[in-house]
Amino acid sequence: MTLDVVDEIINSGVRRDFEASGLQLWIGRRLGQLPGRISIADTDAGAALGAFVRLYISLVPAVLQCISRDAEPDSLLSAICDQCVRYFTELPEAVTGQSGVSGLLIKAYRCHRLVEEFRDTYPDLGRSDAFHFVNDEANLLVHQLVGEPFANEVDLACENDLDQLINQVCGPGGFDSRAFAQSLADAADPAPSAPCSEADDRCECLCRRRHSGGCFRLRENNLATLLTAHKIALSLGYEPGFGSRFGSL
Repeated sequence: MTLDVVDEIINSGVRRDFEASGLQLWIGRRLGQLPGRISIADTDAGAALGAFVRLYISLVPAVLQCISRDAEPDSLLSAICDQCVRYFTELPEAVTGQSGVSGLLIKAYRCHRLVEEFRDTYPDLGRSDAFHFVNDEANLLVHQLVGEPFANEVDLACENDLDQLINQVCGPGGFDSRAFAQSLADAADPAPSAPCSEADDRCECLCRRRHSGGCFRLRENNLATLLTAHKIALSLGYEPGFGSRFGSL
């Protein structure tokens, strides 16, 4: 499977959903259920979130291309990209619980979260251009759009998937194996390339954390400025019941 397959699945799904207005109907239902710490000052909150969702989904192929450009065929990075492709090609609606673009959003969330989980678990990879982008705040917003407890189950599934990929690629010993250490060393310093620049150009880091008036301001280089323009913000701090991922900030 190539990333072109994922790109086609996304494009055709977004096109069909646009014609049927399915995404906007789904967002309309979700708006009233979002936590109070997510504020959308735009006069058309549904349209603002719809634009965010479409860009969040469409960024997946560029992010995976950036990560995989120097990955060896049997490396851990290659396995992560293959797993993300399988999220789009093999996950049935019964697993995502949604169809159309809302279903694609859940698949995209799994991809972005798997990459985030890998990067956060092995922070030394932060030196790599392949992990230059930081999607954490965008993932937090999607976590709430997807809704709990299902979003928490997706997060746990990503952690389990990463463990399984490490065991699959590195064999006996998993995290402690020499093969795993070598896989991290190979991933830590890839050469810069055009695909990574393309991902950065489309969305500088999806969302950068910006402290302004006690809120997470989502600003752009593509996506982030789009959200700032629509005045979408995530407040700092923890509120019981607001969500396990926000509680860890």
